Amino acid sequence: MVTLHVGSDVIECTARHPIWVVRGEDLQRRPLATKLTDKTGCWIEAQHLQPGDTLLTPAGEIPLTGLSTTFAPIDSCPQKKL
Repeated sequence: MVTLHVGSDVIECTARHPIWVVRGEDLQRRPLATKLTDKTGCWIEAQHLQPGDTLLTPAGEIPLTGLSTTFAPIDSCPQKKL
């Protein structure tokens, strides 16, 4: 899980969740979540975000002020018996 600090909000998402990033340092060198890019930004997986990235939200452009990543042990994931 990745915890994002955006303005006064805290957002938790999976590491591979795509986030629309408008601006960020070395943005062109980071892996894209999808091939969709344009002059106003690109989709970046949450695990590749960096503090200072500018994210596009329904409220407008907001800087990412911090993030942390946590990993769950494999045995903590629910499993179905087949």
